[in-house]
Amino acid sequence: MTEIIVGLQGQPPANSIKGMPFLAGQSNVAACAKHFVGDGGTTNGIDENNTVSSFKRLVNTHMTPYFDAIEKGVSTIMISYSSWNGVKMHTNRFLISHVLKKQLGFKIGKLLTE
Repeated sequence: MTEIIVGLQGQPPANSIKGMPFLAGQSNVAACAKHFVGDGGTTNGIDENNTVSSFKRLVNTHMTPYFDAIEKGVSTIMISYSSWNGVKMHTNRFLISHVLKKQLGFKIGKLLTE
C-alpha cells in the first residue's frame, strides 16, 4: 500500500537519503500516513475510542505500516483521535516524541491533527 507514496510525491533522486521526505514538484502532492497509531484496534471498533494493548502488540499489529511509509519518505503523518491504554494519542509524548520521531526517525516530515 505504501507504493502510493512515490505515486503522489514523485520519485526521489537515486542519491537521496532513505526516509527523507521528498516532493518532486508542483504537480505532486504530499502523502499522509493516517492515523498514528492503533486507530483500527479500538475497543469494539468504536471511532475515536481506546486501543487497549501491550506496547509489543501495538508495534507488531498497528505500527508496521508506518515503518515502510517512513522509509519511503512519506511527507506527513496524521495523529489519531483515539487513545492507547487511556492516553489520548495527541498527548502521548512517548509514542510521538520517542517512538515516532526518535526510534522510527520521522524527524523532518510534518505531523498533522484532524
